[in-house]
Amino acid sequence: MLQACLSQQVGDAEEIQYSSKEASDSIPPQFAMAADKVGTRVSTIRIDETGLVVARSDIHNPPHMGMGDVTMPLPRNPVSIGATWEIPREMKINRKDGTQRVVKFREFFKLEKISAGVATVSVKSEPLSTMGEPSEEAQVLQQLSNGTIRFDIDAGRRVSKELAWDKRVVGFAGAGSTMEYSARLDEQVTKSESTAPKARSAKK
Repeated sequence: MLQACLSQQVGDAEEIQYSSKEASDSIPPQFAMAADKVGTRVSTIRIDETGLVVARSDIHNPPHMGMGDVTMPLPRNPVSIGATWEIPREMKINRKDGTQRVVKFREFFKLEKISAGVATVSVKSEPLSTMGEPSEEAQVLQQLSNGTIRFDIDAGRRVSKELAWDKRVVGFAGAGSTMEYSARLDEQVTKSESTAPKARSAKK
């Protein structure tokens, strides 16, 4: 059964927590939308032979948010330990004049090791477009991945993912403003073969 454990902290405010495992009559408004989706079908996804998502049934394609897709893109050819591969990506960010800009980046994967049939793969997002304004940089850094994925080779599926964000941008909202973004995502596959992700907690 799919379960969600969510937490959020902004600045020095008290951390807000919610778990779908515990019955509650009061769901924090920050998590209301996510809680409503637990246990329901939100999308039908089509992937290619490498695990890359090529189509999905969502009315609106969800933002990348640095957490990656539901699958891990694999290299097209067999690789050995130490091998790398990359996937081109794009994201849209808002500009000061009210328009949007497409920013290009890549997800860089590296096969670190294989143990007991489980491959450990590191992933890191690298921006390819230049950032002209701190406000643009602040939007981009929240959508870049940096962490580790564990993949069961025989089962052909991801078994865990750990990502972390720790960035700082000066001047993102005018002179003297500073944004510190510290967050973590831990995702594990349970024995029932469902994923139970923990939402990121962010400090700004």
